[in-house]
Amino acid sequence: MRASVINRIAKISASAARRADTAWVRRLAATVPLAAVVAVGAVACGPANGHGSAAQAAGAQVTAAPSAAIPGAGVSPTPTAAATTPAAPGTPAPQSTPAVPTAGTDTDTPASRTGTRHSKAPAGGGHSTAPTGPAAASPGVGTGVPAVPVLTAGFPTENDVTVRLGGWRQGLAVGAAQPTTFTLTFINTSGHRLDAVAPVLSVSHYPGARCQQTPMVRGSLQRRDASGWTDLALSQGIGTDFEYSGDNAAFALEPGASRTVDYRIALGADNGPGGLELEADAFLAGSRQSHPLVGGETINITVSDDHRPSVSMPAHTLGVGIGGPAARVDVAPANYTKDAMGSLSPRLTFKDPAGKLRPQDITVEVLLNGTWKPVPMHQDCDGVATDSSSVVNSPAPAGQSTTYEFRYVLNKSTAKDVTSFTMSAGAIGDGHYAAPVNMLQAVIH
Repeated sequence: MRASVINRIAKISASAARRADTAWVRRLAATVPLAAVVAVGAVACGPANGHGSAAQAAGAQVTAAPSAAIPGAGVSPTPTAAATTPAAPGTPAPQSTPAVPTAGTDTDTPASRTGTRHSKAPAGGGHSTAPTGPAAASPGVGTGVPAVPVLTAGFPTENDVTVRLGGWRQGLAVGAAQPTTFTLTFINTSGHRLDAVAPVLSVSHYPGARCQQTPMVRGSLQRRDASGWTDLALSQGIGTDFEYSGDNAAFALEPGASRTVDYRIALGADNGPGGLELEADAFLAGSRQSHPLVGGETINITVSDDHRPSVSMPAHTLGVGIGGPAARVDVAPANYTKDAMGSLSPRLTFKDPAGKLRPQDITVEVLLNGTWKPVPMHQDCDGVATDSSSVVNSPAPAGQSTTYEFRYVLNKSTAKDVTSFTMSAGAIGDGHYAAPVNMLQAVIH
């Protein structure tokens, strides 16, 4: 697809199998003209005495007629007879004039990508702009030898549609109060009609995702259709179902025509900052056996978080034994943003390489007002995590930092082959997650 396809190596086999039919059709298209020439030559060869083949006597020509069987696909050659006068004996037949491809003809030269008038219309309604262009090329005229078929529509390629971004502001902030609205314009640069262009927008993998086991961005994505805003999956996930999300909003595009689609996006507060890659693609809507990609663009967006808390780990115990004694760790969440936080709480997570630690294997307590309070534990994408917000959750003015003392012990239910784990100190402020501070700990058996 483009550079971001590398991020989908794990799921490419299904997608490649589905698109294999397109590659086969392209190879067939490349061989049809040559086969036609060979067949014509074999039939047309004969004595030049006016008693040659039937092809010479009829002067048959073959022209191309568009086929609607596959949206945007090639053509189905249909023979049509054109009466001609056979050459008199002893008179050389005039040379045939070859067909000259013009606009709308499938050639090796890419179509012009000059700008067109864009019509702004919902993906499910409205209209497209289709500037008029030169008529399709006429077949060659000759005597005795049929003209080679002229294709007036090409087979789908990944360069048939150009996608352009519009109306985007600089960057994207997580946890914003209002979604960001923008447009995508889909332009038919193929030189032939595309019957069902399906607009698809999605995000592959996001390095700023809180859960890195499956680094999927969290948030919302909507497309404006004729009936209103339609909810879409923002992340591609681990399959290829996202490629069909635009089929119910597909539209036809004449050569040079364009269609503008409105979108809006919002990222959840639990996403971290980073570089977000939006994949804007165009597919030809059809079946799951024939759903080719016909164009696309990767849009790089800078994601920021101006309300993200900070955290530090001022002190901790090295090593911990199963069954005790308890190990201690200090966690200091802080609000170094320009605005006050309505809530700010510390966080601890524990994760071993094999993922065998369970919530019942760890007991955690926090010291509050001179008393040790138990902290609930739960399984999280980061490992086994504390639910500290149920015990410690207080407002934090801008510039404030508070240190909390924790103690924890590995219970005897811990698997014997757990020899080490990573302990991470974190913080949650108004739903925003701090970048964790990690420390490797050894297990003493």
